[in-house]
Amino acid sequence: MAGEFDTLLCIMNRVQFLKNALFVEGGLVVLGAGLAFFTGLWDEIRIEWTSMAVLAGVSWTIPLLLVYGVIDRFPVGGLRDVQDFLWNTFGPILRQMRWYDILLISILAGWGEELVFRGVLQTQVEHWGWPQPAVWLTTNLIFGLMHAVTPWYVVLAAIAGCYFSFLLDVTGERNLLVPIIVHALYDFVVLMYIARCVGRTPQPSTESNHQTIQVDDDANGNS
Repeated sequence: MAGEFDTLLCIMNRVQFLKNALFVEGGLVVLGAGLAFFTGLWDEIRIEWTSMAVLAGVSWTIPLLLVYGVIDRFPVGGLRDVQDFLWNTFGPILRQMRWYDILLISILAGWGEELVFRGVLQTQVEHWGWPQPAVWLTTNLIFGLMHAVTPWYVVLAAIAGCYFSFLLDVTGERNLLVPIIVHALYDFVVLMYIARCVGRTPQPSTESNHQTIQVDDDANGNS
């Protein structure tokens, strides 16, 4: 599945990728709104522009970006697969994007994914009377599986989802705008960073490193 997804990304151009991304992320916004309405949760999902929510959203994005910076700088174990996907598979597509393409995708991802998972799914599971750890684990395990690019990507997405679940109540307002801002702003900064840097500082894949070592050994007469 991951290999097919990588191949699909490689053959896409900017317009094709943008259409697919807008269809998926925009579809999540519609899906989330529809689910909220038909499950009767619409009145419980608060998305309100307050100064506290905006400040919290911007502030709580910083720790997430710092974590990404550490992972990107020191990719160990399975994190190399995540870095390889972001730089070598996703990166060339991102490099074709305009900044406003990435901004639009990030905003839709923040609104759509948070509305579906933290707004509808988490609220619905809470109605079942489950303890908070079980609510977060269930909601964000599904969230992680929806990002099944590599096994470690699933893990990282699930952990990020738990962070977003925490942010839902961090201001005491139960305002979904906080995780929406953090999600969208984080996506925009990271995707812009990769899009701008991938052409100048491409990250070699694990397979490429292995092939390079073999070539060097053959050139030195080693086998």
